[in-house]
Amino acid sequence: MKPQEMIKQIIEAVGELIEARARTTETVMKAHTDAIIKASEERQSKRLEVVEERLTKKIEVVEERLTKKIENVEQKLDKTVGVHEERLQALEDQPHISKN
Repeated sequence: MKPQEMIKQIIEAVGELIEARARTTETVMKAHTDAIIKASEERQSKRLEVVEERLTKKIEVVEERLTKKIENVEQKLDKTVGVHEERLQALEDQPHISKN
């Protein structure tokens, strides 16, 4: 075999090794990147769950407060309406006012 043929074969063999190494590196990098992305997604998912729990608790507290305030307003309104009904009835009961 001639030296030029040997050099050509060596170059081809080295080229194939480089290509194989590049494919291996690409596969390893893709797997590594996929693992990093998956871990990041899991962390974000856990953070979102914590935030959701906190917001749900805050919403429940606000709903309780609003329910109490609504009940308080309803009681005040009932009392006010009752007072006005009594005053109206007293006015109607007076003999000099006609009932229409």
